[in-house]
Amino acid sequence: MAQKIKLSTIAEALGLSTATVSLALRDSPLVADVTRDRIKEKAVELGYIYNRRAASLRT
Repeated sequence: MAQKIKLSTIAEALGLSTATVSLALRDSPLVADVTRDRIKEKAVELGYIYNRRAASLRT
């Protein structure tokens, strides 16, 4: 089974916090457009897939 890509994997690759990555993937206005684009590009490159079940743990 393939390894699941986590927010922390993307954060480490870009030298950012997992909070920043999370906000960027949710299109938060708190993250600069350039940073958001870098994060989204890296997520696609690494094969990140949004996990609705994990996200539901927040609520």
